Amino acid sequence: MVGVVAAAGLAVWAVVPGGSSAGRGSRDSGALVATRGCPPANLGSLAFVRGGSLQLLDLDGCRVRTLVGARAEGPVAMSPDGNWVSFRGGYVDARSGRVRRLPGNAVWSPRVNVLAVVTRKGGVELGRAGGRLRPLLPDGWGAWTAAFSPQGRRLAVSRTADHGRVEEIWLLDLSDRSRRELFREPRWVGAPTLLEGFSPDGRWVLFWKDLDASASLLADGVPLLAIPVTGGRPRPVSHELYFRDYVSWCGGRLVYVIARSGRMVTQGDGIADATPPGWRSQTILPPGRSTSWTTPACGPGGVLAVAAGPSGDDEPFGHEHRSIWLVQGSAARPLSATLPPRGTTDEWPSWSADGRWLLFVRTRFSGRGWPGTLYALDLVHNRLVGPIAHVGTTENYYGHYAWTSQISWHRP
Repeated sequence: MVGVVAAAGLAVWAVVPGGSSAGRGSRDSGALVATRGCPPANLGSLAFVRGGSLQLLDLDGCRVRTLVGARAEGPVAMSPDGNWVSFRGGYVDARSGRVRRLPGNAVWSPRVNVLAVVTRKGGVELGRAGGRLRPLLPDGWGAWTAAFSPQGRRLAVSRTADHGRVEEIWLLDLSDRSRRELFREPRWVGAPTLLEGFSPDGRWVLFWKDLDASASLLADGVPLLAIPVTGGRPRPVSHELYFRDYVSWCGGRLVYVIARSGRMVTQGDGIADATPPGWRSQTILPPGRSTSWTTPACGPGGVLAVAAGPSGDDEPFGHEHRSIWLVQGSAARPLSATLPPRGTTDEWPSWSADGRWLLFVRTRFSGRGWPGTLYALDLVHNRLVGPIAHVGTTENYYGHYAWTSQISWHRP
């Protein structure tokens, strides 16, 4: 069924405007709020930060309610069953509204409602949502980032210790609490490892090397490497910007943005992929002077949704004017129903589980930041639905918008 739906959507390619159920979103007052522009399908729920509060949008009826009224910041992430939402320094029960504060930021297991927390003092704690967290690695150990394996049975933890003289990655078996060193930097280069995560088959761990622990170098792109979970030498994948929405697994291949001009992501960036074990890069959309491609998102059948805009200097920030495109093989076509009005840009393309819908955030420059409004595109009936809800204001860093950190979508 998924293949049929995806094929129906792609057969149209350029979706024509019309059939829109656009309406004006209601202002959230902390209670349930209905919005008129709503997809006629159960697309799950969406958690997002708006005005310092954490909101939850039920996409089956499009009602918004407040989960955390104040002091809520990204990163936002939903548990596998959608009943819990984590944010910076805490998480909340989406049913009861009970908030629990954490000594760090949570990482959710992909299978069960278990979370790992890298503490502010460099330890790791583990526990089931709603229950007690127990120490997995002690404070002072040097934990930096963490990632669960696809089945949730292992936890990869990067470590930096001894003032940067120790840079390592460890694998922890959560069934018996055993651990082994997977990678150690052979010389002192002061390059903390930042985990991207596991490959879908669980055989590889990917990570960035934060060269010289420099914010400036990290902003311009650093090496993205892959190492087998069985051990061995890391394989270079790309010189990549440290943005999680610039890399996307598409089956067994990793799709990523070719950072042509460093941190300035409007200057003709392209799209490429690489496949283990060789990790040889293959260009999908070449870098160029006319179009800059960003944020690849993989849908059914390996079809990509990307945000693309004109290539050039983004001065001042906020003039990217991107639209959503579909990419199959090396052929790319814009979805004309999503062509944004002047002064706006379409960002954060995201697929529904069945491949029938694309969600995206129409973002505009207001002079006081970049507020966004959620829209949905029905690929089967060629219909743009929205505005669904206002999803707050985000940051823009040289053309990259931080919606991925502020929004989490639980797909049924």
